[in-house]
Amino acid sequence: SPSVEASRYFNFKLKKVRKIKRLEKILVSLGVEYSKKDREKGFVVISGQLPDDIQDINTIKNFDCIDLEQLSYNYCVDFIEEVKYWDSTKNSNSTSYYNTNEKAVDKVQAIALLAGYTTNKGINRTEEQSMLTLNPDGNVRQSAKTCYNLGLTRRDSTTYPHKSIVDYK
Repeated sequence: SPSVEASRYFNFKLKKVRKIKRLEKILVSLGVEYSKKDREKGFVVISGQLPDDIQDINTIKNFDCIDLEQLSYNYCVDFIEEVKYWDSTKNSNSTSYYNTNEKAVDKVQAIALLAGYTTNKGINRTEEQSMLTLNPDGNVRQSAKTCYNLGLTRRDSTTYPHKSIVDYK
């Protein structure tokens, strides 16, 4: 089992340039020191030590560090806008957020509702289905988790195709 001191460190293994740049921007804005190393097959590892006020990395992974009762509307909107930079796909008026951590998906859903979004949570692919999918490098997966999908749509963008206006005079 890892020591308490070892759990004070973080490692992100990223390949997408937009994610690397976004993470670096966030770490710089927070004043968190980090190192960046290029790895094989185009991956970059960004590592550092957690700030003193973060005692457990899992509170970040699950978004447990966010207290829903303390959030403002603007914070919620900004949070959802940030989520869109990460594991999501976007179209004209909605976003699909993907994560294998169901607890994190549930927290994002709650924050999205507070930000004025309609949401729907489902399973993108089961653990068994994920095992049949090759890794991005073409190798066969050794393990997999169920991947959840959270659909996010701004309430003001929602359309109702069966809506009709009826004159009641």
